[in-house]
Amino acid sequence: MSLPGVMSHMLFINPGGGGGGGGVVYGLGSASSYGFDHPAPPVALTFNPGGDYEFLDFGFATTANWRDPGGTGSDYEIMATVVSGTAPAGDALATWLSLGTARGWQLTGGLVILNIKIRLVATGVVKVERADCQIYSEDIGGF
Repeated sequence: MSLPGVMSHMLFINPGGGGGGGGVVYGLGSASSYGFDHPAPPVALTFNPGGDYEFLDFGFATTANWRDPGGTGSDYEIMATVVSGTAPAGDALATWLSLGTARGWQLTGGLVILNIKIRLVATGVVKVERADCQIYSEDIGGF
């Protein structure tokens, strides 16, 4: 028997400057996903071409927008860099990737803090940056 999963999300959108070429870029506020269960649950952070991002744990998704849904995801690129902790599975780290397709990172057991940057391809200008996106998954033991 295990304790039911406990999940906590902090997704706050901070309106930012104009995105140009694809809608208004909102940005990321404190963005964290935590999962506690036995065994450690998979926890994921995904950025979608439609302008939303989501945290997924225990099969539940919490979604918010990183930009106005107008425009095209391929107008933007994303880069995630490990600040500290366990490198997550998923898309490449420390390289610019097109947001014309969904991009994401997953962790099962451990903690990673990511620096997330999103830039406009046409200008190379970084429109969104958040240095403390946390993905945390812990095995709390069976009962």
